[in-house]
Amino acid sequence: MESKDREFQKAIIRILILMVTGLIVWNLAVSVTNRRIAAIYYERISAIFGAISAQYPDMGHGDWMQYLTATGNEEDGEAFLHQYGILQGDMPILQAQTAQKRFQITGNLVWILICTGILLIFICYQKQRNRKIQELVDYIRKIEHGIYRIEIEENDEGELSRLQNELYKITVMLRESSELAGQQKKALADSVSDISHQLKTPLTSCLVLLDNLSESENMTEETRRRFLSEITGQLTSVSWLVQVLLKLSRLDAGVVELKEEELSVSALIRGAVEKVGLLAEWKQIDIQVMGEEEPFIKGDRHWLEEALVNLIKNAIEHSPEDSEIRIQVEDNQVYTCIHVRDFGSGISYEDQKHIFERFYRSADAGEDSVGIGLALAQEIMKRQNGYLTVESEPGQGTVFYMKFLKCH
Repeated sequence: MESKDREFQKAIIRILILMVTGLIVWNLAVSVTNRRIAAIYYERISAIFGAISAQYPDMGHGDWMQYLTATGNEEDGEAFLHQYGILQGDMPILQAQTAQKRFQITGNLVWILICTGILLIFICYQKQRNRKIQELVDYIRKIEHGIYRIEIEENDEGELSRLQNELYKITVMLRESSELAGQQKKALADSVSDISHQLKTPLTSCLVLLDNLSESENMTEETRRRFLSEITGQLTSVSWLVQVLLKLSRLDAGVVELKEEELSVSALIRGAVEKVGLLAEWKQIDIQVMGEEEPFIKGDRHWLEEALVNLIKNAIEHSPEDSEIRIQVEDNQVYTCIHVRDFGSGISYEDQKHIFERFYRSADAGEDSVGIGLALAQEIMKRQNGYLTVESEPGQGTVFYMKFLKCH
């Protein structure tokens, strides 16, 4: 504030110096003009006395001094001049002197008024400018304290308005960054909590089973094998979860370079079905591939196969035993689409809004469900410029659509 006051005082001093300098220059100019008028007046007087001297050469020095210093005869002199039509107001020299004095006084007054007006305008402008600057300073301080409300409403063409506009952009950017950082922080905390929960359950189960194996010396061989099989299953689940999380983290970090090569859709489906063959066979589920055999798409075979495996695995988990899963290919001039249909219990309308969220588990999800496979499939499809959608009716099964546009 003190710095601002000093700047304002300096500006006022400059204006006052300009005012005084202008007055001095103006009066000097008028003084020079007055001297020129006096010189003209002197020349006229000299001409008059020169003419008298020529007419009366016998007049001595004393006579001239007597006439030059004579007083008290003004009325006689004016009467003499009136006889020849010379009036006081008609004398050019006297008129010039009077006009010059009026001009000087008027000029001084006008200059003082102009400078005073400029000074008042400057003071008002400076106060308004200081008010705007203080508003900006207060607004920046609010931003420093994490308050990102946009309060700037003026939008003219001044330099402060341009600064306001830039500050508005920065505020929007900071607010979005703050919101994004908050969302990411919450997502990270939720992810850590979910991962901890997903790892804790199978690991705790493994520890309990291992304790039983080590402490029960009289355990039957059949029970021992069942415990070992359960431990193997739990560790397999943990291993799969860790692998999926690593894949997701690589995608999130942008360290994965997805290829864009021409792929046979039938070969892609065949590779995915082979990877889930044992799981489908264990539940006695028949996987049928229907539709076109010829279409090709562009993408990364490894990652697209990973996405399709997760969709088929999800369908197997939600299908009853002795049922079927249908994989159908649809191809037209606009897109190529892979349908994965199961005939399970379906997905409720509320759950359909969240099934692609990480670690989301529906109310009827199985014990082995983690809620990460569909999120991985969705992320892969986004990175491959594709779309993953779902249609489901409770009690009538579910269809997932992997759609690849031919122009993107």
